[in-house]
Amino acid sequence: MTKRRFDKVEHFDKDSGSDSSCFSSDSDPEEAEESEEEVSEEGDESPADVDDDEPPEEEEEHYILGCMIKCQPGYECRYCPFITCPNERTMRAHVSSRVITSSYDGLIRLMDVEKMVFDLVYSRDEYEPIHSLFQRPNDEQSLYFGAREGMFNVWDLRAGKSVFNWELHKYRIHTIDLNPQNPHLMATSSQDRTACLWDLRTMGAKKPKALATVDHAKAVYSAYFSPSGLSLATTSRDNYIGVLNGANFEDTSMIYHSSCINFYLPLLQGVWGWDDSNIFVGNVAKGIGVSQTKGIDVISTKLKRTVKKLQSPLVKDVISRLHCHPLNVGMLAGSTAGGHVYVWTTK
Repeated sequence: MTKRRFDKVEHFDKDSGSDSSCFSSDSDPEEAEESEEEVSEEGDESPADVDDDEPPEEEEEHYILGCMIKCQPGYECRYCPFITCPNERTMRAHVSSRVITSSYDGLIRLMDVEKMVFDLVYSRDEYEPIHSLFQRPNDEQSLYFGAREGMFNVWDLRAGKSVFNWELHKYRIHTIDLNPQNPHLMATSSQDRTACLWDLRTMGAKKPKALATVDHAKAVYSAYFSPSGLSLATTSRDNYIGVLNGANFEDTSMIYHSSCINFYLPLLQGVWGWDDSNIFVGNVAKGIGVSQTKGIDVISTKLKRTVKKLQSPLVKDVISRLHCHPLNVGMLAGSTAGGHVYVWTTK
């Protein structure tokens, strides 16, 4: 039996959703050619050669992060004419040159791709594994991560210290996600069999109160908002995927999906596709014949069932981690505990 309890959630504008149709996957992005700047004998830089498509100086202030500009379908890149990002999250992912990593050794590192260096961001003297990590798209100076049993931390990269920490769950936090349309609304999933919604603006108390809580019969491996921010999907070991929607996420649907695997294997986590219509999750391939082939299940949130299976004889292990390419619709990557990565594409 799956139970659910919730308080009123401050809602946001429903009209602001992501549109996956603005992607263009027919052509590959062209690499931008950078012109070298000439330096005069006095040490002053002379203007670089400017292409005809380069915007005039008076329009430079309209560009975001130096190369992205707001357009009707989303955001366009001045250097990649075939790339259009549907929302701010994919736009920032397109221009980001930094990669943040965390592990069970309790270390968080920041890699600068351009400088090709790793900087140590967070560490502890005693053993304290990092179970989850998240960074807000519009806040590059803050890290959100789950450590120890149920502890949630906000780390200031600039100051190099923790600014907030709360005990949100009884046991470890598996995932942290923020709503793409309402950055104050956060979702967490935990080993304590619950997924919770939180308002970051009201978390000043030592024991914050959840806006909504979804109870599963077993551990909840993930809780992710949909691209539009209007729905939330939870994946649990109890063989159900929960889909929450409605003005205050008060409507809950439970979709059966076998997620019970060996304790020594990575946990299955369902992820949204490029819109709110499908959820992708690895399958454990129980059965005979074709059903034994491991792969990825595509679950329709409208039909509330698995509508397609992505399978390949090359896949030998359970695919536990998935990621949809933010710019190329139809490109999906999955990884296994055996160290293999598989990529599906529509082409």
